[in-house]
Amino acid sequence: MHDVDALVAQSSTPVLIDCYTPGCGPCASLSPVLDSLSTELEDQLAIEKIDVSANPDVAARFAVRGVPTLLLFKDGQLLANRTGMASRTQLLTWLSSNGAL
Repeated sequence: MHDVDALVAQSSTPVLIDCYTPGCGPCASLSPVLDSLSTELEDQLAIEKIDVSANPDVAARFAVRGVPTLLLFKDGQLLANRTGMASRTQLLTWLSSNGAL
């Protein structure tokens, strides 16, 4: 079980949580993009991955109805979310437009 509150409260940077399930094609496609961003933006953004099939409480709490769903937190508050595959450029634009970068 993941404690989302602890993850976001302990971070000095915005936190992006990738809600995924094993066997999800778009989730698998998004994973290397997020891994790359995690390395590139390590001082600006924390990226965590949560398997919502193993953590249904997270899915219920944040109304995750499809995967992949990205949840963006800043200062302990949920700022934005998006569902579906996104390119690196689309993610950077979304993160920037939501004040995470």
